Amino acid sequence: MSLLPVFVLQFNMLIHIPVQENTVATQVNDAVWEKFKTALDKQNIDYSQLFLRSLPDPIIIIPSQTLAQRMEHGLQALGFVEPSAKVLLWSNDETVQLVLTIEQEIQREPPQKRRKIKQANFLSGPFVTNPPSSIGYVHVMRDVQKRRDERIANDRPNIDADLPPISLMYHGFGQFLNCIHTDSTNLERVANKPKFEMAIDKFICEMSIFYESESARQSKTLDCLNDIFESYLGKQPYSLIIPSIITGQRSTDGHAIGPIGTIEVGVQIKNELGTSSCDPSVEFAAYYTQSLYAKALQDLEENFLFPALGIVVVGAHIGFYALTFTTTTRLVSLTPLLPMAIENGNRNARQDLLKAFEAACILRLHINQDTQNYKDNPQECSLPGNFPYVNQVLAIPGPGMFNFQIDREAYQGEGGIRYLNRFIYMATATDSEDKHKVIVKFTRRYFRDLHEFCAQEGHAPKLLGYGNAPDGWHVVVMEWIDNEESDLQPYSSKYLGTWSADLRQLVNRFHEKGWVHGDLRDANLIISKTNPERIMLVDFDWGGDLNSGPVRYPTSLLNPELAREMDPNDLWITKERDKLVLEFALRKMEGKEEVC
Repeated sequence: MSLLPVFVLQFNMLIHIPVQENTVATQVNDAVWEKFKTALDKQNIDYSQLFLRSLPDPIIIIPSQTLAQRMEHGLQALGFVEPSAKVLLWSNDETVQLVLTIEQEIQREPPQKRRKIKQANFLSGPFVTNPPSSIGYVHVMRDVQKRRDERIANDRPNIDADLPPISLMYHGFGQFLNCIHTDSTNLERVANKPKFEMAIDKFICEMSIFYESESARQSKTLDCLNDIFESYLGKQPYSLIIPSIITGQRSTDGHAIGPIGTIEVGVQIKNELGTSSCDPSVEFAAYYTQSLYAKALQDLEENFLFPALGIVVVGAHIGFYALTFTTTTRLVSLTPLLPMAIENGNRNARQDLLKAFEAACILRLHINQDTQNYKDNPQECSLPGNFPYVNQVLAIPGPGMFNFQIDREAYQGEGGIRYLNRFIYMATATDSEDKHKVIVKFTRRYFRDLHEFCAQEGHAPKLLGYGNAPDGWHVVVMEWIDNEESDLQPYSSKYLGTWSADLRQLVNRFHEKGWVHGDLRDANLIISKTNPERIMLVDFDWGGDLNSGPVRYPTSLLNPELAREMDPNDLWITKERDKLVLEFALRKMEGKEEVC
């Protein structure tokens, strides 16, 4: 019998529940219900509203007085715990990772590319039926965002962890962010370089002026934006950004229509900071949604995102946004609000605006072309809604490409946990006759050489394909391990000796090459139930080559097992640290170490 720490969010209280090896999540719900039944009844809370969730990382319990405060960030990205999941692996006297929440309904549905519109409430909700100006008020937005089927996906009040990053949903947004993050502008594609820069300088001057009315600023803003886009892209086939009716009597501050009659560029304008109580980005998200509803309702059941560029001008500031539609409207900020009142000699601020407008022009080019292609060939030009758009990388070993189709998220562990900032998917290899399963991972950092070496040694899944996507993404395609098991303790009594020898030899061999892994915890060790003697290492994100220079962790917020016996400010990944973490993992599997 073990004690399972569970944080009950409704009462801001940590409790300990006795559990056995076969105790599952629903039994934890039962125990909490029995303990708090009277209090929950008084609050009209039913048993069916109890759900067990998982924090992204365990939180140290002591000091208990600050536990709730230290959990605050993790509460924004709670993972789903399957009702049948065994909970013993979360049992630890020093840390807590499970949270009991009260919810109106289950927050997770089986992943799918597109939910049928008639099954969703979004297009009959306030973002379609209400005037956009009313949706933008803070008190209205706060209320709407509480309703799951009516809200937009703008990462408020919590992160939309069930969606991939916007740059993986549509390549044009990745191209935008590529342009923003480069050190300099590259105006090779621009139709008229001098005119482009002069148009931006004119916009800067016009927006620095004080206007008596919002309509006066609106007129100048649209004239300048049209000049900027025309100088870069030319006149055809792009429509002008003008105020126009979307539906009924509802008119935008300005928008341009794309090839299928939906918004391609939307602009929302406020005269000065503090002059309006409406969020302009939310307003044009509503206009965008109503544009789709009015012009493309039938098409919304297809796998097309209807990408659009949003622009907010507030006084002498400008910001750029991404808009898409999956089962709801998605709104993501591509830039912060950039200042246009620039001091004399500040070249960096002007350079930031040049890059932002170049990125906006490139994005509009892609949106227009892809929407036109969709109009001409709707079956061949789909963009999968809830998954990354990438479907091919270079095959390993070459030559040629490895083609795949993403089917669903690959939840991690027996409990089916979705971790924040991890994008791993189950996919089908479309080139092969047997259509075998593969795993596709998207990550900001990856040490391919180490993965290939460990796979060649038989201690990692085979690397089948590798590539890059805009905005700095590495795309890793690897074999799917049949009957994968990450809970190794039930097998350790028989195989730990073999595992330990193999892992120590493997680590020593890649250390001899000057390579480090950076995360040799037991969480990154797996086996196949069909061949449990062979242990495999996964997750090569933080690995690196010491021959090319020091290797560092990307964050100081490390799992306690990585920071064990180390200075918390020491972020260097070394061979010594690799060995320390590995030995702790082996002792832990042997039952000689408690979880940090």
